[in-house]
Amino acid sequence: MPITEITNLTNIDLASIVKPIITHDASVIDINNPALKKVADDVLDSLKMSITAVAANPDAQVRIGSAESDFKAALKSVKATRADEVNKMSANAVNLLKAPKEALRMNFGRFAELPAEAVARQGFDRVAEGLAPLMIEPKLFGLGSPKIDVPLNILKATNEGLLIPKDRLPGNFEAFESLSETSFEESLKMNVLDQEIFTSYWGRAVDNAAFTDTFGASEFEAVTPNKLGLYIRRVKCEDETNPEWWGDDEIALGAIAIDSDGDVFNKGETYIGGGFKDGKQKTYSNWLYHSFSLTDRIYWPKKFGITLTLAEKDYGGFSSFLNNLWKRIKDAVFNALKAAAMAAGVALATFLGLPEFGPVIGKAIGEAVAWLLAEVIDWLIKLFGDDIFKPFTAWCNVPNLGARWNYSNGTWGNPWSPVNWVRYSGYGGRYLLEYQWRIYA
Repeated sequence: MPITEITNLTNIDLASIVKPIITHDASVIDINNPALKKVADDVLDSLKMSITAVAANPDAQVRIGSAESDFKAALKSVKATRADEVNKMSANAVNLLKAPKEALRMNFGRFAELPAEAVARQGFDRVAEGLAPLMIEPKLFGLGSPKIDVPLNILKATNEGLLIPKDRLPGNFEAFESLSETSFEESLKMNVLDQEIFTSYWGRAVDNAAFTDTFGASEFEAVTPNKLGLYIRRVKCEDETNPEWWGDDEIALGAIAIDSDGDVFNKGETYIGGGFKDGKQKTYSNWLYHSFSLTDRIYWPKKFGITLTLAEKDYGGFSSFLNNLWKRIKDAVFNALKAAAMAAGVALATFLGLPEFGPVIGKAIGEAVAWLLAEVIDWLIKLFGDDIFKPFTAWCNVPNLGARWNYSNGTWGNPWSPVNWVRYSGYGGRYLLEYQWRIYA
């Protein structure tokens, strides 16, 4: 069951709850949970190392179907038309790998001690399997520690520590370990769950939205809207990519959508069109690019994100690489988090696997994936220079099913958000993309 947060209502603007406002932003959020941040940093180090290893040696041996295999194919596709740029990137990668040990550790963490060829061959998502697991204190997961009161005369010392009779463990420990229906309650009794700290680290979720029954029926559409859609409104070439004399740009739009549970969906690429040159644009009156369900699970608030990747045809291989990388990053983060929890204690790993906390942890992992992708792009820019369009992530925060935006005159109840925009710069060019959110049935 989701966490229910009890709040002092005297500190709340009740009008904002009765008529909740949907907010949206365009920033990649930093990772608040210290355990998840440590795991994400480690995954990022391994990914930067494997990408750099393949960039330094585009003929490196890689695992079929891996992220490194996708990156290798991307390099090959780009080199066919822009060999000088790929060669420059390879030289940068070689120099990074020849740096002094301290610099290598700053860039690649614990993976700096491994041969680059081995990292590329194993892949970023498997290279940690042969290393000692990350050691993370249980409290950094936002959990407490069980209080155990045992007389000294019944403890038994071993080479691995002190043995405690099972019947002296607090609460029904077997029920907690077996993921029974009482797991959540047992975790509270044993002080494994510190609800306040857990919520501050992982975020909150409530099983229903406060005051939703106070809405007047006249303020809703006849059919209750249950979807959130993102619409593309305009794509404009403000400055054609270089070399401008060679020919007009051909542009495609790819995206990765992340729902409120942290599930990732690859949208693939949609061809926008060719003939883009300075000042040319395409406008759309009703292009519903992607939609999310608002009613998959009854908990609130819900947060949705979509990363929009603009690609010029000569760099299409990188767009495909980034789109495929999302799912692999998510799996790698989840597996690394599980391994770190297991290393910290079986009970801790069991707790994190409880279905009651799936939405909260899934949402946090989804945000970590977006952060990781942004960091990977920054690393690619370091290798390539500025010759890449940096993907853009749009977030939408929905407090409950009755939430809306304000109209332009300030009154509440608009199912449409304002028109938002993002500017892509790279390859010596610049593009403007406009989008809009909508709540609908």
